[in-house]
Amino acid sequence: MRELGSWIYRILRSKALGALVIIAMAVLALLGTLITQEPPRSAADPVSHAAFLESMQGRYGGWAVILDALGIFNLWSSPIFLGVTVLLALSIIACTVHRIPQLWKRATQPRVHVTPKFFDRAQYRASMRLPMAPQAALDHVGECSAATSTGGCRTTALRAAP
Repeated sequence: MRELGSWIYRILRSKALGALVIIAMAVLALLGTLITQEPPRSAADPVSHAAFLESMQGRYGGWAVILDALGIFNLWSSPIFLGVTVLLALSIIACTVHRIPQLWKRATQPRVHVTPKFFDRAQYRASMRLPMAPQAALDHVGECSAATSTGGCRTTALRAAP
C-alpha cells in the first residue's frame, strides 16, 4: 500500500503531468468560452433543458446530443472539468510539498560562494600588514571583525616571501 501511495505522489509531482493538466484545463476553458453554456436553472428543469437542446441543434447539428452527453453545455460544473481542476490542485499541492524541504534549507542556510576575485574587486576593502606572526594576526583581525556590527569581513594570511 505504501508503494502505491509513493507511486501516486511521484506521478502527481511530475512536471509532465502538471503540463498535461494545465493544457487540459486551457482546452476545457476554451471550449467553455466558445461553446454556448446552458443556464444553470435550465439544466434542472427537463422542459427548459429540452428547449435548450433544440435551440442548440440548429447551431451544432447532430453534435448537440454528443456535447450534452459529455457535459460540454454545462462545462463549468461537469465532472470532466471538476476532475481536471481537482487533479491540477493535487498536482500543485504535491509539487509544493515536495519542494518545502529544499526551500526551507535555502532560506535557513543560504549558499554563499564567492571567488577571491570578488574580494579583489569589492567596493569596500582594506589590507593591512601587522608586525606579528600570521596566526596571531588572524586572531587579532578576527576579534576586531567580531566586534563590528556587520561582522561581514574576510581575513587571509599572506606569508612573506623568505
